[in-house]
Amino acid sequence: MQAKLEQIELTLSELEKHLNELDINESSSRIQQLTTSLKSIFDSEDPITEQQKEVLTSINSRLIKLCKDTAEKKEQTKQELSTLVKNKKKVGIYNQLK
Repeated sequence: MQAKLEQIELTLSELEKHLNELDINESSSRIQQLTTSLKSIFDSEDPITEQQKEVLTSINSRLIKLCKDTAEKKEQTKQELSTLVKNKKKVGIYNQLK
């Protein structure tokens, strides 16, 4: 199980990197890998040690932070796109008035 946890941490690091780069396709791929790996751990009947609980708690915290950061980036991108569209409309109106 320790190898699976290390793989999850690696996948999570890659996911964080791809999300920071706004690489949606790679991010989606990493999310699929992460989901599959987490399911395999929780479907396993092997007992979880205290050390593994700590690692899983750390992974959980990183996932929560990643979700929060992604939501913030989504909102920021939405606002930037809205501003861009408004400016484009203003330029269009200005050009029509010329």
